[in-house]
Amino acid sequence: MNGLITLIEDTYRLDADEDVWLTSILKSCMALGLGDRGVIGFLFDTREGASSVMQSPITLEAHPMVAQAATQAMSAMPRAEQVRYLTKGPTVTTGRALANDVKPSNAAMVAEIRKKLGWEETFGMRIVDVSGVGLCITGMLSTVRTYSPTTLRTWRRVAAHLGAALRLRRALTACATTPEPAAIFDWHGAVHHAQGDARSKSQRTALREAVLAVARAKGPLREGDPDAAVRAW
Repeated sequence: MNGLITLIEDTYRLDADEDVWLTSILKSCMALGLGDRGVIGFLFDTREGASSVMQSPITLEAHPMVAQAATQAMSAMPRAEQVRYLTKGPTVTTGRALANDVKPSNAAMVAEIRKKLGWEETFGMRIVDVSGVGLCITGMLSTVRTYSPTTLRTWRRVAAHLGAALRLRRALTACATTPEPAAIFDWHGAVHHAQGDARSKSQRTALREAVLAVARAKGPLREGDPDAAVRAW
């Protein structure tokens, strides 16, 4: 799946607001074939006191009614069921598998919406932070597909990056000023700046190895063996 590294790069864009950030991720997911009938993504907040669980969704190349239908389907569930639907079970899964986690009446409603809007299956990622804030990305598919263990592992790794990026974005938003980096390396692994814990030899070695792994992922490996590139990163 060429384009996986581009998706991860989009994931760590910190200079864009949430809508621009999520839209760029959806474009990369669409290019990777996550859904041939479009994709939808939304942030959610399962914390007590949140005004609503599901935030306004963004769609790309999807039926005009998808966002409304998704909001309707989620709103029809009691709050506890919404939380369970978004946070329990596999991080990467199909819509039919998720239907087992909701009441039969709601599963039937989702199936009816799916039929009405013209797709047979969905496949996507649900990422939730320990704080209860998360992200859901789903592709709509015209046919039911079978996913190999390798493909599922790769998408789980992508989901892990999305979770890390979401935590990083929230942490930076909470900062009064932009924090200075603990360390700066070039792509050859040479350190140009280090402070705090990053000044210790063990920390610099670990960081250097991480930088070189990302450099390998961003190099020829990204096109030659995308799955290996994702593993490296």
